[in-house]
Amino acid sequence: MAYEKYKHIKTKEEFYKEWEHDKLAELTDKLREYIYTNAYNKYVVKCQILQRDKFTCQNTDGEDGRCIICKNAPFYPALTWHHIKAQRNKGEHKVRNGVTLCKGSHQRYEKAKGRLVFSKDSINLPPHIRGHTFKLDVPKAINWKRIRIQMKALRKELKSQGLKPLLNWEEIAILMRWLFIPYYEFDEDDEDDECV
Repeated sequence: MAYEKYKHIKTKEEFYKEWEHDKLAELTDKLREYIYTNAYNKYVVKCQILQRDKFTCQNTDGEDGRCIICKNAPFYPALTWHHIKAQRNKGEHKVRNGVTLCKGSHQRYEKAKGRLVFSKDSINLPPHIRGHTFKLDVPKAINWKRIRIQMKALRKELKSQGLKPLLNWEEIAILMRWLFIPYYEFDEDDEDDECV
């Protein structure tokens, strides 16, 4: 069976028993410990998540309350674990931060083509995601060429009416610099001083 190695969590000795003896002998104790704590820790967390979720996709995004891709079939051939708080956002490899998904649901979600819906009745899921829906939004690309054309048309229209733009280029540059100052750089004491 495809998930046999995740049904039983191996000890450190069992983990290294599968390694070729020559390759294992080349490793220093420090490197052996590093591999054990990092690779083995991910393996243990994956085992715990798959076992907690009973080797079944937890996505319920279909109209019938089942996954669109795998229909929540146990031991579906392509299961993976998803980080609820993404690794790119400093999400950790912990059981609380993981959930079992079929590969199709996971890929659809990561490409922002699908959503993840978790049942509020599922006792397997961590309490902080029960009953929640997750969806990634892809920002729309800005068509700068179209914006330039529209701005050129606006300037022509203002010129034909004999009107001047509200701001000149220097004032626009000052405004743009001000808009790009991160909000955390504003000092609250500065605001109080200006009001006095």
